[in-house]
Amino acid sequence: MEEETYKQVLEQNSRIMNNLSKVKYEVAIYTGKGGVGKSTVTINIAGALALRGRKVAILDADIDNPNICKLLGLKNKLEIVDGKVQPLEKNGIKVVSMAALSSEDETATVIKGNLIARTLQQFLVQTAWGELDYLLVDLPPGTSDAPLTIMQHMPLDGFIITTTPQEVAVADAIRSGNLVKEMKLPILGVVENMAGDIFGTGGGEKVASKLNSRLLGSIELNKYIREFSDKGEIPAVANQEVKLKFDLIVDQLEAELKRRTMK
Repeated sequence: MEEETYKQVLEQNSRIMNNLSKVKYEVAIYTGKGGVGKSTVTINIAGALALRGRKVAILDADIDNPNICKLLGLKNKLEIVDGKVQPLEKNGIKVVSMAALSSEDETATVIKGNLIARTLQQFLVQTAWGELDYLLVDLPPGTSDAPLTIMQHMPLDGFIITTTPQEVAVADAIRSGNLVKEMKLPILGVVENMAGDIFGTGGGEKVASKLNSRLLGSIELNKYIREFSDKGEIPAVANQEVKLKFDLIVDQLEAELKRRTMK
């Protein structure tokens, strides 16, 4: 039975790799604690990349509480054409999310672990991703079925760990980062979110140091991020101040990916 299961995993991974064959980089955005703004970081990195002419897509891997569609103001439902899921699109960014399958925005989604894994695998295999420079995977926090499924089935180029300066967020981010390392997957860097007078600073540096990684950038609490996100717009696209911050993060991200590719 174990041999058959292992064979099935290999076959599924082969199907996933085949469907993602035109994707240059696959990067997961991850955290240990909810509420650190990981999805907000994801859409802004995507927006900054798209402004550079990169072909970008986001897979919202948070099956229970998907937020990407809400943040991007996407209300349409996913369509299937010739057996392939057709991603939604915003600012040239392709998006696939469980939220685009749910009937009500505020309805609780209850899915057991094995179904979460199966749903994510179906998204990876059956989505018409096309040719992409970046597929960003917005992972739910913690070490549940969704992150493990992505780690086991996607040929990821690396992880961005997101934290806020508070000690509890830092501790959880380090824990999740250590899981990534245990899975023998690379950490590309750390993004500190919500830094400033209220929550403090330095959390990102602590996480990066503990994980032997680099701090890609620190994002201060910013009213423009909240205002544009609430309106379903990408702050890094709509506001120059936010764009400059995420440009610095993307500079380091692309440099790190290039460095690793040249090894």
